[in-house]
Amino acid sequence: LAVRSAPNKWDIYGFLRDVMVNFRLEPEVSVITLFYLERFTETCGVALTPDNWRRLVITAMMLASKVWNDESFENIEFSQLCPLYTLDEINAFERVFLKCVGYNMAVKGSEYARTYFMLRTLGAKDSAEFGLEPMSDLKATRLQERCLEKQIEFRERYPEDAQRDAMNWTL
Repeated sequence: LAVRSAPNKWDIYGFLRDVMVNFRLEPEVSVITLFYLERFTETCGVALTPDNWRRLVITAMMLASKVWNDESFENIEFSQLCPLYTLDEINAFERVFLKCVGYNMAVKGSEYARTYFMLRTLGAKDSAEFGLEPMSDLKATRLQERCLEKQIEFRERYPEDAQRDAMNWTL
């Protein structure tokens, strides 16, 4: 009898590490991904379960990649790289995730740092070398700018969901 259980941080770390390597994403994306997952669970009150956690990790990672990378994959490319999900499913995951977090893509430098050090602690257990340095002030400022740009872009992509009074313009 197989017992399914909710993932722990180590399960999520291992899955995210494998996906990041396969998609050839920059390491900073993993930090933003974990931050977005935490925001989603806290904002929506939805716990990670055996049935939803991989979808949520993939969705948070796609959004983090779009925020961090100037030349990120589009959803169609993610669907080709991750054949577990169709393009329609990936679009729906993105839309629901964004709606649940109120389109708030902001990541403050202090939030990034807190998540970075948690990920670094997990990474140290996996490998003696953790290949990601703390974020510089310049990169943190650029991240905040990109978050705001993408927040606006995502709202424009799904205008029927966007409520201007719910917009979180603060970084």
